[in-house]
Amino acid sequence: MGGLLALPMLNENQAVMLGVGAVTRRTVGTSDGILYRSCAYLSLTFDRRLLDDLQAERSCWILPRRVTKASWRGEQSEIRS
Repeated sequence: MGGLLALPMLNENQAVMLGVGAVTRRTVGTSDGILYRSCAYLSLTFDRRLLDDLQAERSCWILPRRVTKASWRGEQSEIRS
């Protein structure tokens, strides 16, 4: 719908839902200087009766790091060969 951030609502029989906001180009300061990168907001909704708060917090920390450190082109070339 074009929004930067949204909170997904759980339906019946769902335990966890990950929401991904709009991907936009932003300036990011890194050790290499100031760069333009594609960024998106991630939001996690979970049923507290099924998932512990600590598990959900770990997921929120691990997922963005895995996405940013992934070598998508390297993985694609390995799959094709």
